[in-house]
Amino acid sequence: IELGEIEGRLLAHEPIDQAAVIVREDAPGDRRLAAYIVLVNGETSNEIAAGLREFLETDLPEYMIPPTYTVLDALPLTSSGKLDRASLPVPAVAEASRAVYEFPSTPTEKVLCTLMAEIVRVDRVGLSDDFFDLGGDSILALQLAAKAHAAGLPVTAAQVITHRSVGQIAAAVDAAPEAPSAPVADSARALAVPAADRDRVLSAAPSAADVEDIYPLTPMQAGMLFHSLYATDSRAYFQQSRYAADGVRDVQAFADAWRQVAARHPSLRSTVFYDGLERPVQVVHRDAEFSVSREDWSMHGPDEIADRLECLLDADRRAGFDLVGAPPLRLTLIVTGPDTVDVVLTYHHLILDGWSLSNLAAEVVQAYEALVSGASPSLPPVVPYRRYVEWHAGQDPDRAEEFWRDKLDGVTAATSIVLDDSTEPAQPAADDDLACVAIDVPASLSERMTQYGRGEGITTGTLLHAAWGLLLSRYSGDADVIFGSTVSGRPPELEGIDDIVGMCINTLPVRMQPDPAICTGDWLRLVQADLLELRRFEHSALAEITALTELRRGSRLFDSIVIVENYPAGPAADTGVTLRPGPTIERTGYPLVLVALNHGGALRLELRYQPHLFARTAVERMSGHLGTLLRGLVEDADMRLGTIGMLDTAAAGQPAPTPSAAADTLHEWFAATAKAGPDATAVDTGTEQITYAELDRRANQLANYLRDHAVVAETPVGICLRRHVDMVVAMLATMKAGGTYIPLAPDNPRERLAQIADDARVRVLLTETELDGLGDVGE
Repeated sequence: IELGEIEGRLLAHEPIDQAAVIVREDAPGDRRLAAYIVLVNGETSNEIAAGLREFLETDLPEYMIPPTYTVLDALPLTSSGKLDRASLPVPAVAEASRAVYEFPSTPTEKVLCTLMAEIVRVDRVGLSDDFFDLGGDSILALQLAAKAHAAGLPVTAAQVITHRSVGQIAAAVDAAPEAPSAPVADSARALAVPAADRDRVLSAAPSAADVEDIYPLTPMQAGMLFHSLYATDSRAYFQQSRYAADGVRDVQAFADAWRQVAARHPSLRSTVFYDGLERPVQVVHRDAEFSVSREDWSMHGPDEIADRLECLLDADRRAGFDLVGAPPLRLTLIVTGPDTVDVVLTYHHLILDGWSLSNLAAEVVQAYEALVSGASPSLPPVVPYRRYVEWHAGQDPDRAEEFWRDKLDGVTAATSIVLDDSTEPAQPAADDDLACVAIDVPASLSERMTQYGRGEGITTGTLLHAAWGLLLSRYSGDADVIFGSTVSGRPPELEGIDDIVGMCINTLPVRMQPDPAICTGDWLRLVQADLLELRRFEHSALAEITALTELRRGSRLFDSIVIVENYPAGPAADTGVTLRPGPTIERTGYPLVLVALNHGGALRLELRYQPHLFARTAVERMSGHLGTLLRGLVEDADMRLGTIGMLDTAAAGQPAPTPSAAADTLHEWFAATAKAGPDATAVDTGTEQITYAELDRRANQLANYLRDHAVVAETPVGICLRRHVDMVVAMLATMKAGGTYIPLAPDNPRERLAQIADDARVRVLLTETELDGLGDVGE
């Protein structure tokens, strides 16, 4: 962003005499443009400032338009006559799109203005203030919707993201017809535990009086239990989260704070029982012991501490959990300095999700501060996890089934992920721990994503999902791809849902069909609308969704998932203790996981992969391609999707590589060329680019498919495709499979093509559905 260009446009406005534009960061990681102006004749009218956005929009892109305009009597100067940027005041109100406050008038507007100001943490919000310019995102949209529901307003996160300003959101809510009441399942009956099963649970408990409650698992929990029981070891869905605690003056009080917080929440006092039951249940105990271990390593140096920690973490992982015997939760506190403690929280995913961890950390800090001051902790009332289970059981399964049948119609297989890299073998399958390749997103790209999102109304989560879908399409060569997305699973209509501690997340299928001819801005809006639509059915069990497709029984619907870890920030507290999240070890069961973490405004992406399936060098190359696609998606909303390359500027300009070894056949020469220069451009159609590595990978995948369909040496394979990348892939794949390709020009008459195919004895035909096919030719 050229600040001078913005200042120049401001000075072109007649009422403005002086102008300065800076980038402010009044909250960590929250960088925003701020404009300061001096009006001619010393005027200070905010009405002039209010029209500046409209004036600038004629010449500047959205991301270069400051959200605030502060009118000054004079710009502050240093003793040398230069602008004193440090003396420029903080904008009085972070109003997103207008400098003049527009008061709410209707009851709906008043409630929404109050709630939005609370959510984005500003003094007040006017009717025209833009949610994204105020720092809003998808998680804050969910929180706003939840608070609105609690206040009696049926607001959805989709309405917040789509309409953006309070005025437009309120208008949409007030204009929406009252939705007909959907059939609701009988949650009381769904949660009822048969008397025989209840008696069996009570008889197995050490003390029947210790059992506080019994209710079924949610479908997500039941699926986790199934995989945990039938996994080769006891560590499926094992989670190990680490925190760095600073300012801990009393370690005993810190341990007591963790115990008190854990004892508050029913989900953390729960075990699982399933032996001999009609269906598994979770058993809430009145008094369950929370295992807390303490280590004092403060006398050791950093290297010794690192070695000890690695051994401790490994032993902790190998210990696993007995889900029946005790709540699957334990804590280790490691003193590393006078007031520093490393925290290792180990748990089974069945009882906790990431959102809940954020709630727990905030409560622990509050409880600790109360204990060290000699007071009793004053924590908010607990919203029991059972309330969420009841809500889940009350959802209408028929509506969800209809939605997913339509959404996944025609899906017959998971999107194949092939990462060829002969330079580094994959590791033996001795352990299913995920390895990780991390990408620290450059500040320039992160800021561009934020600015683009605010201008176009696109969330960071949408950008990441879109980039992943596009990457899978490029890697697999499929125009129709499917992957998983982990969602919070917290319905805004359920009062207190933000405060529930338990397992609410879910993983849903996302289906994308990237069209190379569509503009990126239009495609991102389609992706966002699709993701918002999924939220209406985010309670659906993945096993039940998969059963609705044409996949073979036992097949997985997708092999990769996207997780955007954007959890709500805890309440601001002026305490001396901080809990900084550290690395997390988790087992998801999926071969490839994209995790986005946002701590303090810095965006970090992690590609977590199973090392016995993928070589690290291949995953590193994939991470580079992902970053390039992200940059391309936010470069220009009018750019065609197919013109976004996967190579950075330097790699795209590489000359064609020269193989070091001789080759007997064309396809062998090509494979050697791909190995010599995998990132060089192999094909450039003008609307789509593909590297040697990507072309070789896609050709290998198609060649394997052809071999499975009886293509052997000299088998005639017809290729009836238009002149684009797929045609090159088909030709190369046919040669790799040993066949002979027969070119069939799609613009020829159908009868002529059929005659050629018949004369050549074509057994297999590669074509497109849009070309109408060639009748019964080939397979």
